[in-house]
Amino acid sequence: MPTYHYTARDRGGAASTGIMTGRSVAELREQLRSRDLFLTEVREHAEPGTRAAKARSLLPRRGVKLDEMVVMSRQLAVLVKAGLPINEALFATASQTENPVLVDALRQVRLDILTGSTLTDALRRHPRIFPEQYVSLVQAGETGGVLDETLETAADQFDKESELRTKVKAAFVYPTIVVVAATLVVAFMLVFIVPAFARVYDQFHAELPAVTKALVLLSHAVVHYWWMFLVGGTALCL
Repeated sequence: MPTYHYTARDRGGAASTGIMTGRSVAELREQLRSRDLFLTEVREHAEPGTRAAKARSLLPRRGVKLDEMVVMSRQLAVLVKAGLPINEALFATASQTENPVLVDALRQVRLDILTGSTLTDALRRHPRIFPEQYVSLVQAGETGGVLDETLETAADQFDKESELRTKVKAAFVYPTIVVVAATLVVAFMLVFIVPAFARVYDQFHAELPAVTKALVLLSHAVVHYWWMFLVGGTALCL
């Protein structure tokens, strides 16, 4: 049986908090009402040391990808369009979501709705997952009675943004490969080719042009002080 951490108020407006078990939020609300208390906020609670708490603490805490937001929004839109109440749609969507961060957020949004919050207000409590633009679209859908359409619109926007990011990353791949290849070629020449030519010129005691001398000095620096170039390159990248 799940355990909930709740906040409730009496008829005089005084707030009280506590932990209570119940089969559902509705049962918790009835238990509090029998005490003349009115539920205002509730969150699932896991006792320290329990299997649920340990499992949650071991879950990898990572962000929510755009692709995951696209899938979640489309699933929610389909369920809402099918006529499911928003709390049931959120429950079903959370059960089909793999990202634990997004699952926790969806479950908390559902609990907030069950305690009287609107979907817009519940989403706004998770700004790191649901950006303001997303919340604004949901608010417009709630107000106009077209929540399924605005969720589809939000999914389309996330999809376009994800596609744009993919294209930008792909556009940087070729220049990066060219730069890395050119760097390796130059390094190979400075470490192996230039010193070989320098030794040949030394044997003939030939006078080198200024540009060639500079190239030989650079080669000498790379061969003997390569770690300085490595540190400098790393610092520039950071």
